Amino acid sequence: MAPRTKELLSEAEVVTDVKSASDWSYTASAYHLPNARICGDAGSFIDPLFSSGVQLAVTGGLSAAATIAASIRGDCDEQTAGSMHSKKTIENYTRFSLAATSATKQIREQYQPIIQDMDEEGFQRAFDSQLSLLSVASFRS
Repeated sequence: MAPRTKELLSEAEVVTDVKSASDWSYTASAYHLPNARICGDAGSFIDPLFSSGVQLAVTGGLSAAATIAASIRGDCDEQTAGSMHSKKTIENYTRFSLAATSATKQIREQYQPIIQDMDEEGFQRAFDSQLSLLSVASFRS
């Protein structure tokens, strides 16, 4: 399906068994520890094709900084601050995972409507309708 690549490899010889990886994703079991936060690819990785790493790392870093500062200032205790960071991190990764999953499904099923409410303002209704597919309803509070 990639003519230029096919041309470049036309005289190539396979020297080992062909291998593939079907899923690169992973997630941490927690995004905070006492006096520490987990951000970016250290916490979760979704999909190399969508290049989400920098955006999710920056938003995670901002969340970590804000919750650490809140704890240091005494605005809330460390457990509450860490829990706020975890909740925000889960929300960000869940939303991005939904977008990546929807895009991948649309690529595979090109002639089937995946998200039909494009004329609505925002994405919230489509997101809410897809939560069960990602099994993340338990993360919402």
